[in-house]
Amino acid sequence: MNKIIENMPYEEYRAHPAVSQSDLKNLGKCPLYYKHRKENSIDTPALKTGRMIHTYILEQDKFNEEYLVIEKMRRAGKAWEDVKEKAGNKEIVFTEELESAKGMRDMLFKLDFFEKSIKKSQKELSVFWQDTDTGIDCKARIDLYSDFYNLLFDLKTTRDCIAFKKSFFNYGYHIQAAFYMDGIKQVTGIQPNGFLIFAAEKEAPFLCKSHYIDFRDEPISTGRDEYKYLLNLYSECESKNNFEKAFEDEMEQIEYTPIWYNKLTPEEF
Repeated sequence: MNKIIENMPYEEYRAHPAVSQSDLKNLGKCPLYYKHRKENSIDTPALKTGRMIHTYILEQDKFNEEYLVIEKMRRAGKAWEDVKEKAGNKEIVFTEELESAKGMRDMLFKLDFFEKSIKKSQKELSVFWQDTDTGIDCKARIDLYSDFYNLLFDLKTTRDCIAFKKSFFNYGYHIQAAFYMDGIKQVTGIQPNGFLIFAAEKEAPFLCKSHYIDFRDEPISTGRDEYKYLLNLYSECESKNNFEKAFEDEMEQIEYTPIWYNKLTPEEF
C-alpha cells in the first residue's frame, strides 16, 4: 500500500477508496455529513477552476494538453458544439477565466523561492500509505514535493494573503500539513522538514505571501492529534457500518465574544 505515483490522473486518484484529509475534515463535521458528501460527490465549477489554476501555475507543460483556451462565447448552438468537438477530452476555458491565473502566476514567480521550488520538485504526486495506528488506508494529492529541500509545498488561493493565518486554521490546513508530512515519512522513511504554503490572492494586484510550518511546530502536533482522532472515529463508524450519526440533540451555548470579532462603532454604521 505504501507508494508514490507520479502523473496519476486526477479522476483515478479521486476514485481510489483510501481516506483523504478532505474526507477526515468532512467527518469532523459529523459522520452523516461525511457519508452524504461521499455518496453525492460533485465536481463543482469551483473545484474545476481550482484545478485549472493549479495546472496553469504549476504544470505549464500539461496545461495545453488538458485545456483549450477560447474567447468567451455562448455555451449553446452550433458554434458551441463545434468547439466541444474540437476540444475532445480537453476542458474548455475562456480567456477571461485565465486572467486571475495569469496574474497569480506572474506574482508568484517574483518570489525567488517559488521558482526554485518548482524546478526542484516533483509535481501533483499521489501518495498512498497505511496508518500504523488504525490500519486505515490513506491517500494524499501533493502539489509539490522536493527531496532536494526535503519540503512539501502547497498552493492556496485566498482573499487576503496577509490574514491567511486565520484561514490556515479555519480551513484545517494544519491537519492537511500533518497528514501529508506523515504520509511522506511513512512511504519514504524520511521526515520532511516542513510544509510551505504559497498563498496567492485571486484579485488584482494578486498579492502573494509564503507561510512555513516546521515539522516540530505546534500546529503540526495539533493537526496530527486531530487527524488521528478522526481516523479512530472513521474506524469506529466503519466497524459498525454506520455513518448516520449527526449532531447531538443538545443546545450549544455562546458565552463569550471571540477575540477576533471587530465590534462596530457608531461611526461605522
